[in-house]
Amino acid sequence: MGHAKRSKLNDYVRREIAIALDSPEEIVESAVIIYEVEPDEVEPLVNAALSAHRTACANWPEVTDCDRLDRAFAALDKSGVLARQNFTCCNNCGHTQLSDRMYDELERGRTLDGYVFYHQQDTDRAVAGGGLHLSYHSLTPLPDAVIAIGRRVVEALRAQGLVVTWDENPYNAIELPSFDWKRRGPPPSTKAPRDWSPESLLDRWCEALPGSAGAELAEALGELYGEAAIAAGCIDVAIALARAPFAIEPGLRDKPRNNALTRVALALSKSDVPPARVKALWQEAYAAAPLSRHGELIHLLVAGELADPELHAVARNRVMQTRRDICGAAAVAWYLVRAPAESVDETEHAAMLKSIRRTFESSREEFRYSDTEHAHLRIAVASALWVIHVRRGELDLARPARELVLEGLDSDGIRILPSFVQRALLAAAAEVGELAGWVSRWDELSLSAVSGEVLDALVRTGQIDTAVEVAGQPGRPTELFARLARLVPDDPRASMWIEQAATAESLMAIYKEEDLLSSEEFRDARLEFAALRGARDDRERARLEIAAISADIRAEFAASEARLLAHLEQVRDGARGPALPVDERWFSPEGTRSLEKALTKWAAASDRRQRLLTRRSAMMILEAAVAFAGRGELDRARELVARVEGAEPPGDPTVLFWMVAGPLISAWVAIGRLDDALAYAHKSGVLGCGVITPLVVRLMELGRSSEALEFLGPALDPPFNWRVLCHLAPAVLAVSSNARMCAAAMLQAWRRADTVLDTLVC
Repeated sequence: MGHAKRSKLNDYVRREIAIALDSPEEIVESAVIIYEVEPDEVEPLVNAALSAHRTACANWPEVTDCDRLDRAFAALDKSGVLARQNFTCCNNCGHTQLSDRMYDELERGRTLDGYVFYHQQDTDRAVAGGGLHLSYHSLTPLPDAVIAIGRRVVEALRAQGLVVTWDENPYNAIELPSFDWKRRGPPPSTKAPRDWSPESLLDRWCEALPGSAGAELAEALGELYGEAAIAAGCIDVAIALARAPFAIEPGLRDKPRNNALTRVALALSKSDVPPARVKALWQEAYAAAPLSRHGELIHLLVAGELADPELHAVARNRVMQTRRDICGAAAVAWYLVRAPAESVDETEHAAMLKSIRRTFESSREEFRYSDTEHAHLRIAVASALWVIHVRRGELDLARPARELVLEGLDSDGIRILPSFVQRALLAAAAEVGELAGWVSRWDELSLSAVSGEVLDALVRTGQIDTAVEVAGQPGRPTELFARLARLVPDDPRASMWIEQAATAESLMAIYKEEDLLSSEEFRDARLEFAALRGARDDRERARLEIAAISADIRAEFAASEARLLAHLEQVRDGARGPALPVDERWFSPEGTRSLEKALTKWAAASDRRQRLLTRRSAMMILEAAVAFAGRGELDRARELVARVEGAEPPGDPTVLFWMVAGPLISAWVAIGRLDDALAYAHKSGVLGCGVITPLVVRLMELGRSSEALEFLGPALDPPFNWRVLCHLAPAVLAVSSNARMCAAAMLQAWRRADTVLDTLVC
C-alpha cells in the first residue's frame, strides 16, 4: 500500500472511530470496500485508533454534548418527532428517506408530527469542530407547522443544556455552533423491547384472528355487496362490512377500508338514512384513508363532495398529511377540485397549484415508483388540473393538461389502469362535458372494472341513451341492464331492461360453468341482480339471494380452514402433539399425477430461463417432499429435493434458492438439513409464513426456543392477515408450554371470528 493511500485510510479509520456510531467490525468492512484493501491491512489501524479513543474517553466529562444530543433525540422521538442521527449521505436523501419512513410509521399506527435529523456530511463537519446542523420538517407541509416542529426541537435541545441558534425561519437549519463531538458509542435504542414470549404471541394471535377474518370475508364479498345489502334493507350489515378492517396490509391491498366506506356512503345517500349518519361514514372514510402510494385517498376525493364544513375539515386535514411526492400532489389536486371555492383563498390556491406543478415536473426524476406507477399518478394529477383550468376559464392551460392525460395513456407499459385512475378520468371527463367520448375508449381504458360507475356517471350527467348503448355492447358485463333499471326506474324502457337482465341472469350459471365468467364476475353479477330486486321492493328475495352468496363464500372459507381446525381440535383433545400436519393431497391419485407431471416438466427445463418459467413445478415437487418427510418417508423426500437441486451447479444453490426460496427452505427443514435452511433464511431477510412455521416447529423440537421465538415474533407483528395467521397457527402451538391449553384458546378465538363473520351477512 502506498504512503498516500495509507494516510487516507488512516484518516478515514480515525474519523470513523471518533464518530463512534459503527462497530470496529463494520468500520473494517467499509474500509475494505472503499479503499480496496485486505482486512488484515485495516484491522491494525482500527485497533490502534480504538485504543487511542478509549484513552481519550477517560479524560472526558461524564456527560458530553453527544450524550445530551442522544437524550434530546430520544425525548423527541418519544413525543412524536421522528429523530435520527447520522442519517443518509446528504440533506436531500435525508428528507426523502425520513419522510418515507415517517409515513410508513404512520401506516403502522404510530402518531407522528414531523422529523429531525442530521446527515453524514453534518457528522463529518461536527467531528472536525465545525458545529452541528439539524434538518427538520413537519407532517403537514405548511410553514407554521414546520416552525412548530423546529421549536419543539430547539426546546428539547436546550432542555439538555445544548447551545442552539435558530432564526425560526422554516427553511433554515437549526445550528449547534459550539457542539463538541465526544462520543463513547452509539446512542441507546429508542425502541421498546419486544415481548416475544409464547404467552404474548398466543394473545396476539387470538386477538388478531376475529378482525382479520372479518377483513378477509369483507374482501371476498366484494365492493358491490354493501350496495346490494342496502337495496335489500340490510343497512347495519352494509355498515359493518364497510367498517371491517380492510387495510390490514398497507401497500398490498387494492381495496382498503375507505373504498368500502365510500361505496356504502354513496349508496346510503340515496336512501332514507339520516344525512348525519351518512356524513359520519364519509368522515370515517377520510380518517381511514391510507397515506400509502396506491391512490386510496385520491379515489375518495374523486368520489365525494366536500360542501359540508365539518367533512371538508376532515378531508383537508388528511390531504395535508399526504406524502410530498407525485401521489400527494394528485391528492392535493383532487382536493382543489372538490373543495368549496370559499374554503381555499386565491393565495393558497395559487401556492397549492404551484407546488403540484413543481412536483409533477420533477416526478420523472424520482425513484420511489416504477415507471408505470409514475405514469398512473401523473394521469391522476393531469386529470385534476384539466378540471381546475376549465372551471377557471383558463383554456390555454386546460388544453395542455388534457394533452398530458393523453400522453400518460400513451406511455410505454400502460396496460390496465388502476381503479382510482379510471375513476379520476371519468370524473374529469364528466366535469368538462367529454364523458361520452372517453367512454367510447372502453377497451383502451379497461373500463369493465368500473362499469357500474361508468353507468352511474352517464346517468348522473343525463346521458341515459349513451348508458343504454354502453350496456348493450357485446362483451360488456351481463348485469349492466340490471343496474340501469335500478338507476332510472321511471324510464319507459325500464321494463325492457329488466327483461334483458332476467335473460342475462338465466345464462349466468352457464357462462360460469364454461369459464366465461370469473368467480368475482359471477359474484358481482349475482349481487347486481339481487340489488335490482331489492330496489323493486322484493327485499325478502333480495335478502335470500345475498345470504346465499355470502353462504357460498363462507363455505369456501370453511373448506380452506377445515384441516387446521381439525389439527387444533386433535391437539386440544390430546390426540396428537403440535407437530406440523401432513398435507395428504400428495398421497391421493390426483396428487400422484400432479407430482409426476411436475417432475416431468422440471426435468425438461434444460436451461436457467426455462427453469425460471417452470419454477411452479419445482415448488410442487418440494411441497410433496415435505409431505413425504412428514409421513416418515425420508428417502423419498430427499430424492425429490435432489431432483430439484440437481438442475443447478453442485454446491451453489443460490440461483435456485431465489427461484423457490420458501418451499426449498421448508423442504430442507423437513429432510433434516436445518443448518442450510437457517443459513438461507437469514440471508433472505423477509420470510413468508410458510417458511417460518416449519423452522419454528423444528427449532422447538430441538429445544432451541430462543431462536424459534426470534423467527415467530416479527411474523406476528401487525398488520395481520387472516391467511398468515392460519399458516402460523402450528408455530404458535409449537412454542407454547402447554399445547392443549394453547389449542383451546385458539379455538375460542375462532368462535369469536365466526361471530364477527355473522355480522357481515344478511
